[in-house]
Amino acid sequence: MNQVQISIIALVVAIIIAIVAYHFYQENKFKRQINQGFNGRVEDALEQQSSIVVENDAHELNAPFQKDIFPDLHLQDAESKDSLTDLSDSNSNQAEFIHYNQDDFAVLDNALFDFKIGDYTHVIDIAFTKSIKLRMLPDMAQFCTKGCYIYILEKDLWSSFEKGKKYLADGIRVVINLVDEHGITSELQVTNAYNELEKFVVKYNAKFRQTLTSDLIASLQKSFKKYKQAALDLELFIVNHDYLPFDKLKQLLIKQGLIEQQGIFYKTIEGTILFYITDENGKPFQSNHSYRLLALNSKLHNFVDPMVAIDALFDLAEEYQNVIESRLLTSNKIIMKEHDYKSLIRQIELHFSALKRNEVEAGSELVRIICN
Repeated sequence: MNQVQISIIALVVAIIIAIVAYHFYQENKFKRQINQGFNGRVEDALEQQSSIVVENDAHELNAPFQKDIFPDLHLQDAESKDSLTDLSDSNSNQAEFIHYNQDDFAVLDNALFDFKIGDYTHVIDIAFTKSIKLRMLPDMAQFCTKGCYIYILEKDLWSSFEKGKKYLADGIRVVINLVDEHGITSELQVTNAYNELEKFVVKYNAKFRQTLTSDLIASLQKSFKKYKQAALDLELFIVNHDYLPFDKLKQLLIKQGLIEQQGIFYKTIEGTILFYITDENGKPFQSNHSYRLLALNSKLHNFVDPMVAIDALFDLAEEYQNVIESRLLTSNKIIMKEHDYKSLIRQIELHFSALKRNEVEAGSELVRIICN
């Protein structure tokens, strides 16, 4: 090899050595910080409350929201008779729907429907003139990219449709989600879903009605980006002095009021998740592993008052540290300090004030759907 080739190889080797050395430096720095924290004066974690990194989809916590917020969003009640119309005479995507005959749907309306229908859905009802044997339905998945639910009315009882099960059906209810975290269902998709079901309705000489959701879809499309920016996620860590077997960790967290599902621990109140705990990479715990770092996360936008979740999370951290020698860390894995905690609270207050000014209701159904 000539002198130039040797010089290039030497340079590459030097760069690799520098990268490896920097990696070990960072790792040792982290270990020294943690060891200093354990070897130093032990204080209550809540007396050292500190930085919780708040991650926002907009990447700017203080960025102003768009002022063009939908002020006239009128939600259709999915079960309201006034919002249901007869589509049996419709032959075009822009048909003017006439009001349905209430008597045709009496058997559906008189049966108790125990399933929750969200405000941001499109509902299609099918009523049979007489009970029919039913086993298969049109495949709606291709038209329901945001998900849909199908219910069968049989002997005055509603139940979720199970593919392959035999029914003696009096009616069908299809509930199509109009929005999820990725976007909005288009009017064309709703129309295509109707057209697919229309073939089924004609075959059985059934009656058809659906909710009017075109205005709702337009409003959602206009405001989706703004609602997406309402997301506010909180992340921090707990580091144990020693590795803790999963079984012991599970026993401890369940004793502190958490529930475990598929390797993730949840703290809930009235069915709402206050926060959840995973391994340091955000993945479920494995029963045959031991752990030193735990990740604690909470979606603050799910709450009208985010302090409900924050207080619960810090209470857990305090109780945990009373049992296991451990420290509360920021998302950068630095021992938390009081000024960081105060900064966090200030950021949250600014974020929620911006939501309120722009009439975005934290904890609302729409925020929960779009931001989760």
